[in-house]
Amino acid sequence: MKSLIFIFYSMSSMFNMAMADVVRENENIDPLYQKTITRKNVNIDLLALSKGKNQFTWQINQPDSENLTVVLNDVILPTGSWLEIINKNHRDIYNDKSLYDGSKPQIVHTAEGGDTLFIRLVKNAEHNDGHVVIREYNYLPGNRFRAIIGSNQMKYASCYEKTNPTVFRKSHAVVKTNGASGWNVVGGNYVLTNKHVAGEVGNKIHNLYYNYQSPTCDKETPASNILNIKTEKVILAGGSGSEDYAVYKVDNLAYEEAGIKQIFGTLAINSEISKHDLDNGVSVYIPQHPWGAYKRISSLRDDGGACRTLPGGKDNIVQYDCDTDGGSSGSAVLSEADNRVVALHFAGSTNHNLGVLGQHVYSRIKSLLPDSNNSQLAVSGEGQLMVSEKNTYPYMPTQRTVLNYQHPVAITSLYDNRLSHYSGYSIFKAKKRVAGGEVVDINVRFTLETPCGETNLAGDHCDKQGERYLHMILDKNDDIRSGSGWITLRVNNEHEQRLHNLVIPFDYDDYDPFSSPFSDNEQVENYTLTSDKVLSTNPIQHHSNFGFIAVHPGQGPQSLTTSDTGYSTLNVQVQDENHKVHLVKLRGYRKTSCTPPLRPISSTVGCGSGARPASLELSFEKEDNELLPSGNYTGLLPLLAKRDTFEKNILVHLSLKKAGSEQHLVADAGKDITVEASTDTSRAYELDGSASQNAISYEWTIVEGTNKFWLQEKHAGPWVKKVESVRARALIPANTTGKVTYLLTVTGKDGKKAESRKSVIVTAMKEKPLPSIAEWDATKAYAQPCTKVRFNQKVWLNGWWSKGEEPSDSGTWGVWREQGSSHMHAACK
Repeated sequence: MKSLIFIFYSMSSMFNMAMADVVRENENIDPLYQKTITRKNVNIDLLALSKGKNQFTWQINQPDSENLTVVLNDVILPTGSWLEIINKNHRDIYNDKSLYDGSKPQIVHTAEGGDTLFIRLVKNAEHNDGHVVIREYNYLPGNRFRAIIGSNQMKYASCYEKTNPTVFRKSHAVVKTNGASGWNVVGGNYVLTNKHVAGEVGNKIHNLYYNYQSPTCDKETPASNILNIKTEKVILAGGSGSEDYAVYKVDNLAYEEAGIKQIFGTLAINSEISKHDLDNGVSVYIPQHPWGAYKRISSLRDDGGACRTLPGGKDNIVQYDCDTDGGSSGSAVLSEADNRVVALHFAGSTNHNLGVLGQHVYSRIKSLLPDSNNSQLAVSGEGQLMVSEKNTYPYMPTQRTVLNYQHPVAITSLYDNRLSHYSGYSIFKAKKRVAGGEVVDINVRFTLETPCGETNLAGDHCDKQGERYLHMILDKNDDIRSGSGWITLRVNNEHEQRLHNLVIPFDYDDYDPFSSPFSDNEQVENYTLTSDKVLSTNPIQHHSNFGFIAVHPGQGPQSLTTSDTGYSTLNVQVQDENHKVHLVKLRGYRKTSCTPPLRPISSTVGCGSGARPASLELSFEKEDNELLPSGNYTGLLPLLAKRDTFEKNILVHLSLKKAGSEQHLVADAGKDITVEASTDTSRAYELDGSASQNAISYEWTIVEGTNKFWLQEKHAGPWVKKVESVRARALIPANTTGKVTYLLTVTGKDGKKAESRKSVIVTAMKEKPLPSIAEWDATKAYAQPCTKVRFNQKVWLNGWWSKGEEPSDSGTWGVWREQGSSHMHAACK
């Protein structure tokens, strides 16, 4: 058979090279393989364009493209600034220390999906020192060549979840990076890939996409739980051919806080097996991201047999017949026998594919990663990933997380001593990175919503069937600087079985919604919106069709669109006459002479030849603000008319009045809750009447259960039967059960009163059922670390693979260690 060998180059380092670098073994070169990455050289100086401004956004749109990638070299961010790259409502914040200290890293950002990227620089208008230039962007055309041996035997990774769970778990460690592949290697926060994927040694901030895979097997289904973190640098790199390896050092904060090792696992290199051994034929499989697409696994030949290594080839290069494709570069070739890496894939051909011998790779990286060949240290990832991104803005609620479970749950943190429980809520000690790269500790408040009411994360004792929701609030007393971080929680069911490893990437934007964001030297068009008529701004003319975007995140669209009908919903913080903050919803349109004349504010759709003038229309509709109390409100809405480098500042002053026949007095004591009594100490639960409307005074009393239950005005205060405050504490004495009903009475300005009741049902503390733990079996292999077994009336946990060794014979530092012992395996604590 005639053969053709080609090497797949990544988006980041070889833009000017063909997608297939052909090594001619015969004269018949199929031109179908000569597709290339399309590269666009640009020179967009974001600092120059933002001079005198507090922010500037640049949009890259390439219709019908895949793996759209933007490249910024030698980045130096001004003091107090940060960079945002936005794609399909996903926002990555770049505020790593190396961006400020003169390290001049390269940023390569590949879109998670879609054909548009927005790059936004947020800064102080007076600070323009640094270097933030978009040098190029590139993309993969939709029509791409294939590189399959015979017919394509690759399957979506999820197809292996039931047919081969071990292969499926091992595939968790494989990531998408730079339109290619890489994998977590044993030894720390490192990812191994090819040099032609990562490039030369240097400070490089590249994307790593974990769990980038279709959740279904029979057809491709959009992935909903993708976790994106970044690298810090390329710390080792070889060359080409048998030296085509590179090691990324991964952002340590993300690696630790997002639980990368625990959830996705690590792979060990087989440094013992030689090329001679592999030439004899070893069954292998390859988890990979062909064309930077959803993860596939190749383990079968066309005849249904297992893929195998093949004889022949050059020294330190392994040949095999597993299917691969463009973007598979950097994948791990694993032995089916022991799930260790025997080769690092780097090239393909029409009848065999090629990888760097694992033994040789280890010889090159062992000075940095001496344990990368230690299979006992390899971790099999738990999987069960759920990702819930939280974007937090001043005075705006954070969207709750649906836990997709109808029965009681128990939520714990990935690491000990990070989660503390209080009456009705829990506090997580998180870490946040702010501009300049500084990492600060913050407190994050969580509550669990059940059908019985809200409780802390350890207190789901609700027997009612119904959805569970997680609510998250950043503590206002903490460091409120803009920043980002990750929180990882473990969600178990009532039988202590893992439901989710919940990773919460969060970011916080600190801005004053009641001050203009425009600098003093910027020209601004000012308008006033009232509730009784539609605001229409003066028409704006530009040589290209443009749209309008919100300056502040959370208030409205921050990216332009090329389609859409209808209107944009704008959420704006306003103050009432008592300076209490509320949220109002506005409807926004971009108005032109086209048909239809009204579209969402961010639309750039035109009509006919030439650009048409466009104006902004805003309105306050009472039906959109039914929960807003009657009254007078003021606020600001800053917007931009935007297209490429063209920007026009617009500041809308809100002067709104929501009328009513009268300002109704409403008392709101909150939802009823069910709690458990304590057997040894009293407990208190917060009573909060702040949701009441138009009240000037508050009073809490007990109307049912007065003989057994009490009130407190504050922590450690006296036990009383009445509290005159908007908030009180429902005090439950130890060993006390029953029902207590609290009455909230509020008084309005006119002396009228309104009432609301809240019941607390106190049940006896239930004994927590012991988890079902199997007896130790001498014939069973225990491959998963931290597996619990019973032996001699005790519970034991293994630290690594074990078979036949009785737990009591292991000794202090053996494979089996007794639960609760001080020398427990670190991974099992």
